[in-house]
Amino acid sequence: MKIVVKPTTKCLDEYINAGANAFIFAIEKLSSNKSINFSINEIKKIKNNYPDITIYALVDKNIFNKEIETLEKTLLEIDKINIDGIIFYDLAVYEIVKEKNINTPLILNKNYLVNNYKTCNYYYDKGITSIILPSEITKEEILEIRKNTKAELFINIFGYQVMAFSERKLITNYFKYIDEKNTKKNNYILKEGNKYHIIENKEATIIMSPYILNGIKYLDQFKNIDYIILDEIDLPHTKFIKVIKIFNEVINNKISVVTGSDKINKLFTTSLGFFDTKTIYKVKK
Repeated sequence: MKIVVKPTTKCLDEYINAGANAFIFAIEKLSSNKSINFSINEIKKIKNNYPDITIYALVDKNIFNKEIETLEKTLLEIDKINIDGIIFYDLAVYEIVKEKNINTPLILNKNYLVNNYKTCNYYYDKGITSIILPSEITKEEILEIRKNTKAELFINIFGYQVMAFSERKLITNYFKYIDEKNTKKNNYILKEGNKYHIIENKEATIIMSPYILNGIKYLDQFKNIDYIILDEIDLPHTKFIKVIKIFNEVINNKISVVTGSDKINKLFTTSLGFFDTKTIYKVKK
């Protein structure tokens, strides 16, 4: 099991010292769920400066026809860097990789659409050998998928999770509609006592979960999962570094999952999310 971090700063030393050696870097103009962008040149420099880390490029934007040329050019540039994988959503990425004989491995991240082992195996047979599982399935469903697929599996295990997504500029449009200036540093929705963080960037608007997912309790059961993702978006940096250290200690059997869970709960109020709650129901005919 390897810790994969989605950072909010470009200085990696603290993450690495805490025990993280794999990172997801959002590619500018072609990624949506992010806090900061990385250019191809920045990733090249990171690879040179940190030759021992694992690097994944995030290309998770819905691609429009006018963006195909940019996408193709970027994928070819990424392939020259020789990084460890491209995390993607739109199947245009897959088609270009096949057409241009790009060798960088692909990691599929289609949110809640890949939620069973048959779907995983379908994409695996197409040559996509790594998949990020959705945050909307239970630990039992994750373990069932693990048992029945050869694909490498990533799971989101810590951080705020994506609840809704739109290509529209929802915050900008809202303040324009009410004819007011947005002076808030952080935007959110309050509903039924829950606070939903809203992130708007040039590519999209994302509404985050009102809770911080924390699945450290199930690390022992997830020991055959290949990668666990810790997402720093909207979290205090110093506390997030402590979280990486705690996960690293549990993985290396320095502390128990119970102790690890207790330590994190002193830093944040967290939730098990959907790990122990079913959200997908069978429709009766």
